[in-house]
Amino acid sequence: MAVHILICEDNPLQNQRVQQLVRSCSYPCEVKVDAFLTPASLMEAIRQHKGPKIVILDIALGGNQDGVTLGKRINQIDPDALIIFMSQFLEKACEVYEADHCYFIYKQQIETRLPLALRRAFSKLEAKLPDLVLHTLDGPIVLKPEEIIYLERIRRYTLVYTAAQTFKVKESMEETIEKVPVLFCRTHRSFTVNLAHVQTFLGTDFRMKDQRLVPVSRSYARQVKERFSEYLLHSWKGQS
Repeated sequence: MAVHILICEDNPLQNQRVQQLVRSCSYPCEVKVDAFLTPASLMEAIRQHKGPKIVILDIALGGNQDGVTLGKRINQIDPDALIIFMSQFLEKACEVYEADHCYFIYKQQIETRLPLALRRAFSKLEAKLPDLVLHTLDGPIVLKPEEIIYLERIRRYTLVYTAAQTFKVKESMEETIEKVPVLFCRTHRSFTVNLAHVQTFLGTDFRMKDQRLVPVSRSYARQVKERFSEYLLHSWKGQS
């Protein structure tokens, strides 16, 4: 599952500019970018699409529509959606505190501030990752995503490796990693790693921090290298 980035800017030229900036940024996982000119079309998309979202929202929308009020509606409909407000009026910065948000961008600084805002949003996504409920032969277990070092698919089961224990679960790798797309990277038809546990990329393998090796197949090598480089580039924890 990709992280969905939604843009709402009623000025077509500004809308296009924001889209270009968003698409030019690097990301630690797959993203889907959609842009809207009206609040109604944005809200319809938010209602329809499940999963992690980042909403980039202009405060002064056409027809006297208020982006902060719209942000509060988004808070109610999807409390986990992360909102980045933007405005060409610096005095609007005070208004954004009426809605839950993660960043305010003064439009005159958008080229430098938007990448920082997105970095903060992805950092918050990682911090908010839900616990995973997985099903073993002995019953359900609950794991925090950061506990998982890597996954291995063997026949009809997935082996989930943690520092303390290995679990044999019924869920496929796809079912598991789609819930936490920020952390996990598929390296092979049968393997997926948690990037937070990687020590070194060796080209044909990942050396994990516990010194285990996880294979990287030739067909996945290019996208794995890009994902790992982007993850390191963000180095997100603790950054603003």
